[in-house]
Amino acid sequence: MNTHRLTQALAFAGVAGLVYFWLLSPNNSGVVGSVALMIASSIVQYSSDRPFILPLYAWLAGILLVLQILRGEFLAALLGTVLGLGLPYMHYRINQSRFFHR
Repeated sequence: MNTHRLTQALAFAGVAGLVYFWLLSPNNSGVVGSVALMIASSIVQYSSDRPFILPLYAWLAGILLVLQILRGEFLAALLGTVLGLGLPYMHYRINQSRFFHR
Protein backbone atom coordinates (compact mmCIF):
# COMPACT_ATOMS: atom_id res chain seq x y z
CA MET A 1 0.00 0.00 0.00
CA ASN A 2 1.40 3.39 -0.89
CA THR A 3 1.10 6.42 1.34
CA HIS A 4 -1.52 8.16 -0.79
CA ARG A 5 -3.86 5.18 -0.43
CA LEU A 6 -3.25 5.14 3.32
CA THR A 7 -4.33 8.77 3.60
CA GLN A 8 -7.45 8.00 1.58
CA ALA A 9 -8.22 5.03 3.83
CA LEU A 10 -7.83 7.20 6.92
CA ALA A 11 -10.15 9.84 5.44
CA PHE A 12 -12.75 7.15 4.71
CA ALA A 13 -12.30 5.78 8.23
CA GLY A 14 -13.02 9.29 9.51
CA VAL A 15 -16.21 9.42 7.44
CA ALA A 16 -17.28 5.97 8.69
CA GLY A 17 -16.52 7.00 12.27
CA LEU A 18 -18.52 10.19 11.81
CA VAL A 19 -21.54 8.25 10.57
CA TYR A 20 -21.23 5.71 13.37
CA PHE A 21 -20.69 8.16 16.23
CA TRP A 22 -23.24 10.67 15.01
CA LEU A 23 -26.10 8.52 13.78
CA LEU A 24 -25.82 5.04 15.29
CA SER A 25 -24.18 5.60 18.67
CA PRO A 26 -24.18 9.32 19.55
CA ASN A 27 -20.90 10.30 21.19
CA ASN A 28 -19.37 13.79 20.99
CA SER A 29 -15.80 12.62 21.50
CA GLY A 30 -16.13 10.08 18.71
CA VAL A 31 -17.56 12.67 16.33
CA VAL A 32 -14.78 15.16 17.09
CA GLY A 33 -12.08 12.50 16.76
CA SER A 34 -13.51 11.27 13.46
CA VAL A 35 -13.73 14.77 12.00
CA ALA A 36 -10.17 15.52 13.16
CA LEU A 37 -8.94 12.27 11.58
CA MET A 38 -10.71 13.08 8.33
CA ILE A 39 -9.31 16.62 8.17
CA ALA A 40 -5.79 15.75 9.35
CA SER A 41 -5.37 12.92 6.87
CA SER A 42 -6.09 15.40 4.09
CA ILE A 43 -3.58 18.06 5.20
CA VAL A 44 -0.50 16.49 3.60
CA GLN A 45 -0.84 15.00 0.13
CA TYR A 46 1.56 12.22 -0.85
CA SER A 47 0.44 11.67 -4.45
CA SER A 48 3.63 12.99 -6.06
CA ASP A 49 7.30 12.38 -5.32
CA ARG A 50 7.41 14.99 -2.58
CA PRO A 51 4.58 15.56 -0.10
CA PHE A 52 2.91 18.95 -0.10
CA ILE A 53 0.67 20.66 2.43
CA LEU A 54 -2.80 21.96 1.64
CA PRO A 55 -3.13 25.18 3.66
CA LEU A 56 -6.94 25.13 3.80
CA TYR A 57 -6.99 21.81 5.63
CA ALA A 58 -4.17 22.93 7.92
CA TRP A 59 -6.21 25.99 8.88
CA LEU A 60 -9.32 23.86 9.40
CA ALA A 61 -7.42 21.50 11.69
CA GLY A 62 -6.02 24.45 13.64
CA ILE A 63 -9.46 26.02 14.01
CA LEU A 64 -10.88 22.67 15.11
CA LEU A 65 -8.19 22.27 17.76
CA VAL A 66 -8.69 25.81 19.08
CA LEU A 67 -12.46 25.39 19.21
CA GLN A 68 -12.10 22.11 21.03
CA ILE A 69 -9.77 23.70 23.58
CA LEU A 70 -12.60 26.10 24.32
CA ARG A 71 -15.39 23.52 24.13
CA GLY A 72 -13.82 20.62 25.98
CA GLU A 73 -13.21 17.74 23.54
CA PHE A 74 -9.56 18.63 22.96
CA LEU A 75 -8.04 15.17 23.57
CA ALA A 76 -10.27 13.53 20.97
CA ALA A 77 -9.39 16.23 18.42
CA LEU A 78 -5.70 15.94 19.26
CA LEU A 79 -5.77 12.14 18.95
CA GLY A 80 -7.51 12.31 15.56
CA THR A 81 -5.07 14.94 14.33
CA VAL A 82 -2.01 13.03 15.50
CA LEU A 83 -3.25 9.80 13.89
CA GLY A 84 -4.23 11.54 10.65
CA LEU A 85 -0.87 13.27 10.32
CA GLY A 86 1.44 10.78 12.00
CA LEU A 87 0.52 7.46 10.44
CA PRO A 88 0.92 8.53 6.79
CA TYR A 89 4.11 10.45 7.55
CA MET A 90 5.60 7.45 9.36
CA HIS A 91 4.66 5.21 6.41
CA TYR A 92 6.20 7.71 3.98
CA ARG A 93 9.47 7.89 5.94
CA ILE A 94 9.74 4.10 6.23
CA ASN A 95 9.19 3.66 2.50
CA GLN A 96 11.62 6.46 1.70
CA SER A 97 14.36 4.91 3.84
CA ARG A 98 13.82 1.51 2.19
CA PHE A 99 14.15 3.14 -1.21
CA PHE A 100 17.54 4.60 -0.38
CA HIS A 101 18.86 1.36 1.15
CA ARG A 102 18.35 -0.68 -2.01
